[in-house]
Amino acid sequence: AGLLRPGGYFVMEHAEVQAPWVAAFLEQADVWTTIRTHQDLSGRDRATSAVLRAGTTPATTGKAAR
Repeated sequence: AGLLRPGGYFVMEHAEVQAPWVAAFLEQADVWTTIRTHQDLSGRDRATSAVLRAGTTPATTGKAAR
């Protein structure tokens, strides 16, 4: 989050079993909006995306790293 501007789009590729954990982690960080899981061509949850909330500053993005 510290590398994005507010409104920046984040995407993380992961194993399908990690999708619920990644989405929950982003939600808990409380700096992301529009958190979505995306499926690959075989229908497996393969990536999660989110948008950095407007008004987020580098000082408020460290919460996820703790």
